[in-house]
Amino acid sequence: MHLAIIAGIAVTGCAVALGNVSRAAEPAPVASMPTPAVGDVLVYKNNFVTVACSRWQITATNQNGFIVSRCGDDTAYYKASNGALVRITDKRGDDLVSFKPFSPSIQFPLQVGKSWKGTYSGVTTADESAWDSVQSCKVIDWETVQVPAGAMPAFRIDCTDNWTSSGYAGTSSNTSWYSPEAHALVKVLDVGQPKWNMELVSYTVH
Repeated sequence: MHLAIIAGIAVTGCAVALGNVSRAAEPAPVASMPTPAVGDVLVYKNNFVTVACSRWQITATNQNGFIVSRCGDDTAYYKASNGALVRITDKRGDDLVSFKPFSPSIQFPLQVGKSWKGTYSGVTTADESAWDSVQSCKVIDWETVQVPAGAMPAFRIDCTDNWTSSGYAGTSSNTSWYSPEAHALVKVLDVGQPKWNMELVSYTVH
């Protein structure tokens, strides 16, 4: 079941070639949580966290404890304390996607070799999916990934979800790339559930 997201949030240990990646030229950094600014813009190809809206702009950095980003009539809410995605709502305020208490797919600071685990409940209303999951993630490498926004040095994060849903249980996995330069996930690859796949087209950060 799953996803990986933050300030831009999403994740799969893929059994296929990831493609369009190479070792980054500079040494691997340690990345702290980015400081968002009103007016920061992230543009994704086709969709963002399963939602079919591409251009997301930050409109508030601490609104009742949330970083708020908007795309058309849709609104994404991230925890201001850790940058983790909590939910995306439509123009009526109804959830399109939600993670309770939040998506654990990124944990700052990031550095190669770091691993963590988180428990959450997820919902995507478009396909009426609901699941509970224990997600385990690890920063595998610091490498350059090619996306429409360009060749970007990024942390490669592999995550595995052990999920349960309506009496069923299983395991899913995904890979995401986080760019300190863009303050965001620039690519998510989930072979088993391509609805989570994302690629960054352009960005403006302050």
